[in-house]
Amino acid sequence: IWLVVVSGGSGPGSSHNLLDLLDVPMDSASPPGESPPPPALSLRPAPSIDAASFQARWAALPPAPGCAGGSRVLTLGANAAAVLTAPPPLMAHLATRGFATMASGGAPPAIKYYFYAQAEDGAGLFLVEAVVNPAARAARVVLKTDAGAQRGAAAEDILAEAMASFAA
Repeated sequence: IWLVVVSGGSGPGSSHNLLDLLDVPMDSASPPGESPPPPALSLRPAPSIDAASFQARWAALPPAPGCAGGSRVLTLGANAAAVLTAPPPLMAHLATRGFATMASGGAPPAIKYYFYAQAEDGAGLFLVEAVVNPAARAARVVLKTDAGAQRGAAAEDILAEAMASFAA
């Protein structure tokens, strides 16, 4: 067995061509354990679910990774206390990000919401309970999903960004 190693260039003796000769696809030549990043999560602009289905799914679904130990605290924008005196302003803001409102009620310091979202590709439902204290610029949220840990974490990130940009 002869082995000839030629260094440099992309000519006939380059290592890329040696991999081709050995029937090793170029994309498999990357270091083991590395995988391409998952596609970004996109939410449907107008998700839909009925109240009975929401309640049944809420009872059955596990929390997303950031909420596995209980509620997660998200920060609202700097002007939240001035803007959020009733539920509608936050509902309208989150609707622009793909989170629809199932129910809301209460008044500061504890406005409670139930939001939901669906993955654009149909592979994921995201249910949210949020108790918002505008004066503290804080929302205690629990997000539940049927989409798995990776997509659940992505939905949490979208929600966290949306909360932070509210009344910023």
